[in-house]
Amino acid sequence: YTVDGTEQTKTFTVGDATSTDPYTWTIPNLPIGTEVTFVESGIQVDGYNLTVTGDATAAEDGKTATATATSPTTEGAVATAEFINTYARKLSNVQVTKAFSGIDALPSGFKITATYTVDGTEQTKTFTVGDATGTDPYTWTIEDLPTGTEVTFVESGIQVDYYDLTITGDATTAEDGKTATATATSPEEEGEVDTASFVNTYERQKGDLTVSKTVKSVIATDSEIEFNFTVTLSDTTVGGDAGTAYGDMTFTNGIAKFKLKGGQSMKAEGLPAGITYTVVEEGNNGFTATWTGETGTIIVEPSTAECTNTRIYTSAMVKKCWLDDDDRDGVRPGTLKVYLVADKVKTNQFVILSEGN
Repeated sequence: YTVDGTEQTKTFTVGDATSTDPYTWTIPNLPIGTEVTFVESGIQVDGYNLTVTGDATAAEDGKTATATATSPTTEGAVATAEFINTYARKLSNVQVTKAFSGIDALPSGFKITATYTVDGTEQTKTFTVGDATGTDPYTWTIEDLPTGTEVTFVESGIQVDYYDLTITGDATTAEDGKTATATATSPEEEGEVDTASFVNTYERQKGDLTVSKTVKSVIATDSEIEFNFTVTLSDTTVGGDAGTAYGDMTFTNGIAKFKLKGGQSMKAEGLPAGITYTVVEEGNNGFTATWTGETGTIIVEPSTAECTNTRIYTSAMVKKCWLDDDDRDGVRPGTLKVYLVADKVKTNQFVILSEGN
């Protein structure tokens, strides 16, 4: 304002106001008719929209507002310039999305927990598949957050037995693989949305199964006997109708058949982990079969089914009769070696006969 041709300036702050509801400042003893221009500044607050009313007009950039008052013509009277500042919180949104592949459905224990702070108070929300707004990907939204609010999302209940899990998108996986974390911040632009994405890729683990054969017998030809084996899997889709080779074994609709001799083995490679198996041997008459690991579950570590066939033996009496007129010529030997013949083949088993036995 100007008094007697000299421009005057005064600055007011909250600390020197004479009252607080509303804040009030007074310039006393002005000549009648003195026009005073008031300009308020430092009025913007991050995260808030500002509307200035009363007698004031806000500048285009919103950084200042201006009002005027003229000292009245009546001595002692007061003219007032009024600033009314209304602040409204800027609000925007965050959302979290969940995509997955390699399994038909997310685990029953799956959930995403959102944690954030508004006006010093921590807030928590929990999301499950049932309350998602979409399925490809699953989507959840937190609306009307103060702009600049950081939200931390933690997904849990994500592990599936016999599957390896890789998490991408915006997420970071915990060292133990049980949780993953992503963040989103509500945008500065009102009504906009920031997204945190979780992309979970599940891959079925694979395992191997070896079936081995041992034959215990003194009969040399037993080592050439082929024994029939059948491996049956709980998953009848393995191999399909046409049959597919998994290492040494070919499976058709979950079944593989093959033959083994003593000392041989067959190895199935790359079977889906988590399925069960049963191994059966046929055509082992004359043997006692002893098994280890003939049933089990395919896991990442190799599985082994071992079958040992032990020849069943019986006893036979050997008696030698001499028709030599009581060794008349004196040529009867003192001992005789008698060998066992099995299936018309001489074995390495024998007994020695003498007068004593």
